[in-house]
Amino acid sequence: MERLQRGYACGSLGTQTFELRLDLALTTRSPTVVRRLLGDLAPPSLLQTARRWVADAGPQEPPSGLLTGLTVTAPAVIGRSRSCELVLGDDSVSRRHAMLAREGARIVVIDLGSTNGTFLNGRLVRHAEVQPGDRLQLGEIGIRL
Repeated sequence: MERLQRGYACGSLGTQTFELRLDLALTTRSPTVVRRLLGDLAPPSLLQTARRWVADAGPQEPPSGLLTGLTVTAPAVIGRSRSCELVLGDDSVSRRHAMLAREGARIVVIDLGSTNGTFLNGRLVRHAEVQPGDRLQLGEIGIRL
């Protein structure tokens, strides 16, 4: 999934191609199919692999409390615009990137047509339930909820 995400983020894959390949990668059990899906994408460098290994080896961050704090009274828009409830000043984040909202007892993230996509725990989502401790990726910015 990470290679597909990197390929999408750097422009090697269009949105439809990325979504199709991601769906196929998640539903197949065949290593051959996965290799074909990734064949035209650059493999991670040794440095990227080492960084991921070191990051994965560390202790998990506790939930930030951001999830409940942002959605107490109304939906919260996240993006680069100063009109958003949570402003992320990074060019990889769209002006109005995503929204956190309550749906009954659940809290959901909704992508607002962002350029670089909204990822929840490494998976591209348009609308998904979120839990405290989940990792939300907006552009190149990661947030622990």
